[in-house]
Amino acid sequence: MEPLKRLYFTTIVGTEHKQIPFETPGSIIFHELIVEVSKKFGISTEQIAISSEMGETLTVSDFQSTVDEIIRKYGTAFQVINRGVVGL
Repeated sequence: MEPLKRLYFTTIVGTEHKQIPFETPGSIIFHELIVEVSKKFGISTEQIAISSEMGETLTVSDFQSTVDEIIRKYGTAFQVINRGVVGL
């Protein structure tokens, strides 16, 4: 059985700060995890954007990478952005 990876997703709106950890196998496609993340934060998958702790916005090709590849490239902590709210 593959060990689970823990990733942290955070959203900040005004003074409200919400962080949710997700445990997932490293071999799944990152987009599959983002579908679950969007549900937890109440954001449609069409309106969600993800950035690294360093502020790098993940691309469409990043979303097609495995969780292991994303962790190697960006780490385990991410910011959730509701593009509908920020107008992206």
